[in-house]
Amino acid sequence: NTEEWTTYASINDAARRLDLSLASISSVLKKRRTHAGDYEFEYAEPNEPDCLEGEVWRDIEVSELF
Repeated sequence: NTEEWTTYASINDAARRLDLSLASISSVLKKRRTHAGDYEFEYAEPNEPDCLEGEVWRDIEVSELF
C-alpha cells in the first residue's frame, strides 16, 4: 500500500497498461471490490475549469429544436 497514485486517461487505459480487466477496475470504482490485481483505484478530481475563458452559456427554448 503506497501513497503514490498514477493517473490514467481512462479505465480502458489503466486496464491495458496494468493488464487488468475493465470489469475488475470498474468494480473497485463502484466500491464492490477493494482491489483489482494488486491495485487500488479511485476517480481523480476533475481538473477542468467550470467555465472556459470566453465561454458563454445561454438558455435555449427546447421547442425551437423540433
